[in-house]
Amino acid sequence: MANKIQICNIAISRIGARTIQSLSDNAKEARECDRHYDFARDAVLADHDWGFARKRLTLSLLTDTFSGWQYAYVYPTDCIKARKIYDGTGAYTGTSYDIDSDRVVQIGNVEYEIASSEDKDYRMILTDKESAELFYTARITDANLYSPQFISALGFRLAAELAVPIRSDSKLAQLMLDSYVRELGRARMIDANEDYKKPDEINSFVEARS
Repeated sequence: MANKIQICNIAISRIGARTIQSLSDNAKEARECDRHYDFARDAVLADHDWGFARKRLTLSLLTDTFSGWQYAYVYPTDCIKARKIYDGTGAYTGTSYDIDSDRVVQIGNVEYEIASSEDKDYRMILTDKESAELFYTARITDANLYSPQFISALGFRLAAELAVPIRSDSKLAQLMLDSYVRELGRARMIDANEDYKKPDEINSFVEARS
């Protein structure tokens, strides 16, 4: 199974730098991996509705009130990207990758909005749905849960972040970023094929544990 150091070394090897044994190594490669890993991981999580990172949660109601919306809910602390709100009929709202058209599509009929509190201390989800249940991509830090496609995509995304500070090569950084985009497209197709939906029905989310 993969771990953080192995993923860092995948990224490092893709830019032709020296691999590391630990993030506490006294080497530029280790310092830069430690600096950029979390950002790259969260960016890749946000870029796709990864099956292993799907989570559902009945949101906690806030006392805040806002014009135009009936309810304000706490934004989950482990939420990387809100995807959909269950509407009670089997339909969902939000965005989803459609494998047939190779594009992100808007589905469902429960509207919501992501907002910040007046003092900017916390984020909220505003909606007219009572007892709203959110489907979202969670921040998964355990690399043992990652799919092979995610690991490969993360390796390219992290390599793009490391190319300039380690190799001083902006062209290499762009090459790694382009490779990431291609790998993400491939991962989306493979990941989507792991789900099952009946013809003409909206694909449902499966609860994932973080």
